[in-house]
Amino acid sequence: MKFALVGPCHPLRGGIAHYNARLFRALEDAGHQVRLYGMIRQYPGVFFPGTTQDDHSASAIRAPADQVLDSINPLSWRRTAGRISAFKPDAVVFQWWHPFFGLAYGAIAWMVRAMGDARILYLCHNVRPHEATVIDDLLLRVAYSPVQGFLVHAAEEQRRLEALMGRPPLALEVAPHPVYDVFERDPGLDRAGARARLGLTRPRQLLFFGYVRAYKGLDVLIEAMPAILARVDCELTIAGECYEDPAIYTDRIEALGIGDRVRFLNRYIANEEVPVFFEAADLCVLPYKQATQSGIVQVAYGLETPVVVTRVGGIPEVVDEGRTGLLVEPDSPEAVAEAVARYFEAGLEEALIAGIREKRLEMSWSRVVEALERMARAPQP
Repeated sequence: MKFALVGPCHPLRGGIAHYNARLFRALEDAGHQVRLYGMIRQYPGVFFPGTTQDDHSASAIRAPADQVLDSINPLSWRRTAGRISAFKPDAVVFQWWHPFFGLAYGAIAWMVRAMGDARILYLCHNVRPHEATVIDDLLLRVAYSPVQGFLVHAAEEQRRLEALMGRPPLALEVAPHPVYDVFERDPGLDRAGARARLGLTRPRQLLFFGYVRAYKGLDVLIEAMPAILARVDCELTIAGECYEDPAIYTDRIEALGIGDRVRFLNRYIANEEVPVFFEAADLCVLPYKQATQSGIVQVAYGLETPVVVTRVGGIPEVVDEGRTGLLVEPDSPEAVAEAVARYFEAGLEEALIAGIREKRLEMSWSRVVEALERMARAPQP
């Protein structure tokens, strides 16, 4: 079969760009012809809260791509649709995560449908954004109107999609978010070496990883740290660029008197650095206040790091309590502190890593490929 992929990819940074490149390889490995139509521009600079949208990692995660789509230039939407249609794909798979792209994606999808019989599929990372507005919901209706099949990564997202549309979609598949296996561990770097490289000295190490926004719940983890430190001799590393005022967090760290036990690296972590942070960590703590799913959990699984994470969105569908991680209620520093302390005091690391190795078999890229194949082969409505 022939698949066209639409969405961000290298040289843009971030998890969805990584996902697109990895999906390209998975589809090729399954024997399909694949073309990737990437973005010249993802967001206008004024709308992007980080320092740069480009990935300057020395180790690039990439796939061959036609960089054609400008999210705010309608002329590029027409060019993108024309190039996709010239390829004559069986299905066009749009990476979907935010209503900002609703006009561009919706226009391209309708033009592709007008020029051929390719199946229009959305691979939804977020059915609806974490902080949706009325305008967002209007854009969602525009974006979803030409779609003939949806793939979501959690049953919770399926329910959200059906509620938003007011009916079951014409075609829908649920497949777990695959494990990110794109970050390669250095076989010569053990935990002690990773900690030495990062300048970490305490016997136990916690990691909060990924960009920082309010819904990620970093404030909850910071509030939990005094109770954690009362029971565990540890350090917390916060590794990720802050998309809001970092003083919200640094001032509270100072007020709690835990500055010597918390390292805040307010920057994007390059691809080649990612395995070092997870190799150094005993435990990745992700106290989300709300979420659809978490790509960071998939990174942690790929690097065999157990997690403490909240029961929100589709996360309980991929984190098995006591098997691959520990689940806690959201907005509860006390629950986070208790779970972290229990992890160390009960010596759960070995058992949870064994569970992660088993769980990864359930979360393969082949399941996503098979779901896309089924939707691409489904009869046109």
